Amino acid sequence: MSTQVYWVRAKHHSDVMSEGYVGVSKDASKRWAYGHKWAHSKGRHENPHLSNAITKYGWDGLVMTVLVVADEEYCYDLERKLRPSEGIGWNLAVGGCKPPVSKFRGPDYVSPLRGVSRSTPWMIGNTRLPSVEACIAGGKKAKGRKNTPEHLAKRMESRRLTRIARGQIRPLVVNGVQYESSKIASGAIGIPESTVKYWAYKKGAPSAKYAHIIECRWL
Repeated sequence: MSTQVYWVRAKHHSDVMSEGYVGVSKDASKRWAYGHKWAHSKGRHENPHLSNAITKYGWDGLVMTVLVVADEEYCYDLERKLRPSEGIGWNLAVGGCKPPVSKFRGPDYVSPLRGVSRSTPWMIGNTRLPSVEACIAGGKKAKGRKNTPEHLAKRMESRRLTRIARGQIRPLVVNGVQYESSKIASGAIGIPESTVKYWAYKKGAPSAKYAHIIECRWL
């Protein structure tokens, strides 16, 4: 997937080497919308220089430009050349380094958002919450087709054939009688299925209690 090097600047800026903010992203449009604009509006932007610039000029007063679209390694190398040291333009750090996935804030860190009521993104636009009765009832009644006994029988048969094809159901012979599965054999002879499988796998022989079982094997 291609990567982009982008430049966020004020309208009067003209030197990419010393002005504005240079960044790298897989999708610059999303980074502008969520990583910068949205984070600033929520007071969560991690770059105070860029955040102050958004406050000063307004988001619409800034110019966002994609400089290069290339592979990731090339883009980070270019960012390293444009921002070879800390504190250039609105950048805080040296360019060319991927940001960490998470930051360790120490054992005593307490989030400033702890205990603060805030809207959740998936609830935006949904101001009408369902009633308790609706939640208990499961909401609107499903309009799907009801399963008839014939449908259920076909589904069970399809699952049975699939399990047979995968070797999950194996025929079994007990005292010369063939059964479709160990479960059916267990029900027919009145012996727990686990015991029947134990004998079929030759892990042991029937005890004196089951002396009448002289044969138990897989087909």
